[in-house]
Amino acid sequence: MSSITICPPMPARNACLDQPDASHFHRQRAVHLPEKTVDGTFAPRLSWDELSFCQTQRRCQNGDSSRRLPTPDWVLNDNRLSAVCIRFLEIRASLRKKQPGTKKERLFRAWERLKAQGEKQLKILDKLCTEYVASNNPPRRRELEIQIRNLDTTIRVSAQPWVIAAVLRAYYRERLNACQIGERFGFSAPHVRQLLHRLSLLEKRMSMGADKRSSRL
Repeated sequence: MSSITICPPMPARNACLDQPDASHFHRQRAVHLPEKTVDGTFAPRLSWDELSFCQTQRRCQNGDSSRRLPTPDWVLNDNRLSAVCIRFLEIRASLRKKQPGTKKERLFRAWERLKAQGEKQLKILDKLCTEYVASNNPPRRRELEIQIRNLDTTIRVSAQPWVIAAVLRAYYRERLNACQIGERFGFSAPHVRQLLHRLSLLEKRMSMGADKRSSRL
């Protein structure tokens, strides 16, 4: 009578094996070295749990992990930076055509119009605040809260035009993030990022001579 040999079950397909056979797959690790050593075993590798205790560093175009994209050249040039900021304020003041005069004259002209707009916006802000206090509808209160926050930021930018250049310098030259800039100037982080994005788009349009067709800023 022949004997019966019971073989042990094979491990799972993606199981982590101490000495995996060449015919089986082995689980990927954080630091994975699939080549075998001289004795036929796989080289030591680092698991994801072990990686959490290690110091890691990201490499990006800017040379460190603080920025996803490199700093644009125009931000480091005071003349180009001031030109973008003044044009930004002119468009916000509905001065879309090319304005005559020096930079100081153009800035003063745009600021005068922005201050006039700010007086009207303050009246609208008062109405929104009054409605917010009297409303008992949560969805409507949430909508009013967003409108009040956005309008308050618009009024502040109109009253303090210098903050445009200050935000650019803080972000690109001082290397502050959006949260730190928001704490310094009293803005929210999304507003800071939106402002930086719009200024970057405006500079690209200006370099192509298409800033007259810029969307609302």
